[in-house]
Amino acid sequence: MPKKKEQKQYHVSFGDKKQSSLPWNNSKKTPLSRSKALAIALLCVIVLVVVLSVALIIIFIPRTSADSVEKDGMLFKEHSKGYAFVGVIEGFDAQTLEIPEKVNGKSVTRIDERALKGQDSLVSVTIPNGVVSIHAEAFADCKNLEKVTIPASVITVAASAFNGTFDSDKESKQGWQDDDVKHRGITWTYNPTLAGQKATDVFKNKLRHAIIPVGTTEIIKNTFWDCRGLLTVDIAEGVTMIQGGVFYNAQELTTVNLPSSLKTIGDSAFRICINLENIVLPDRLEYIGEYAFAYNYKMSSITIPESVTHIGQFAFEHCNALSAINVVALTSAPSTWSPFWHQKNLALSSTFHVVNWGVEAENE
Repeated sequence: MPKKKEQKQYHVSFGDKKQSSLPWNNSKKTPLSRSKALAIALLCVIVLVVVLSVALIIIFIPRTSADSVEKDGMLFKEHSKGYAFVGVIEGFDAQTLEIPEKVNGKSVTRIDERALKGQDSLVSVTIPNGVVSIHAEAFADCKNLEKVTIPASVITVAASAFNGTFDSDKESKQGWQDDDVKHRGITWTYNPTLAGQKATDVFKNKLRHAIIPVGTTEIIKNTFWDCRGLLTVDIAEGVTMIQGGVFYNAQELTTVNLPSSLKTIGDSAFRICINLENIVLPDRLEYIGEYAFAYNYKMSSITIPESVTHIGQFAFEHCNALSAINVVALTSAPSTWSPFWHQKNLALSSTFHVVNWGVEAENE
């Protein structure tokens, strides 16, 4: 049977004392190593907490003037496509704010989140051409704001951009009844991209004035559908078509300036514009769609120019204040006009508006 190998003992002498120093005998060093490990771990946790705290401050605390550019009390931050308007300096109390088109030679292209939220001193804000986006709560809770002018360059507006601004407790399905709020709201210059989203979805009944600019040829279908707070529309020369439903249920609409270039008014284009009393149809107009002016209860007069080759059925239904329809030059309805074009009440098939045929053109 092999003999068990003896383990050798090693001794280190410190004065008169001898201590064992077996290679595997580290029991006396273990408590010191654990203490160091705990200390290192604690230090790492502290460093991590500090780093996270700094990161949260950078993300959530508003930028200071150290990383913003100031111009006339306004703050801007540079980004890849130009500058963003991010807010105003502390103590800003101006009533009128005109955001510049350029900062340091670069375009201002967006209005950032909460840029003017709760800025109660403001009465009027003008956004420059070149801005393409208005972000969340940019104009929220501005209690004294009366007007925001939005250019045609804007193609996206966050749903919450105007939360708590231009609001009224008296808004109802019958339109805006509070005269104090009625004239406070947005003035927007039309563009097809934003128009494709329907103005009522974008501006939430806070649109008051619309401008259709030069260069526009058509107003897209349903653009102002159900914009009950819309008051006026100014349409530039060059527009040839107002598509169907464009101003449907624009109940507060009182003024529309139609250009001489207009040739087509689509189906239900001005239907349920209950406060529209008068509208001048241009001499080049050719097409009036069905229900085009139906339920315009206050419309008191209308003149159809000689150029019109088509009028759809029930175009003037329920225009209760309309005493007569004047038709320029013609002595009878062309065959391309619906037999029911001047019917007064759909429920009463025998009721028709009085028609004055062969009247002279207004510009003669």
